[in-house]
Parts: sequence; structure tokens; C-alpha cells
Amino acid sequence: MDNNELYSLSMNKNKLNEMVIKTFLSLQKTRTIILS
Repeated sequence: MDNNELYSLSMNKNKLNEMVIKTFLSLQKTRTIILS
């Protein structure tokens, strides 16, 4: 595995983490709206 592969892997991981966080946050918002 060369550095470029490692780099793109970590980039993908970051993107994935961002997506998970965004999804989680929007779910939280939705829940708050439903509960209130």
C-alpha cells in the first residue's frame, strides 16, 4: 500500500464520519421536533 492509497482511505473515512455525524444530527433535530 503506498501513501496515495493510505491518503485516499483516510479521506474516505473522514467523509464517512461526516455523513454519519450529519445524519445523526438531523435525526436528533427530527426527534426534538416530534417530542416537543
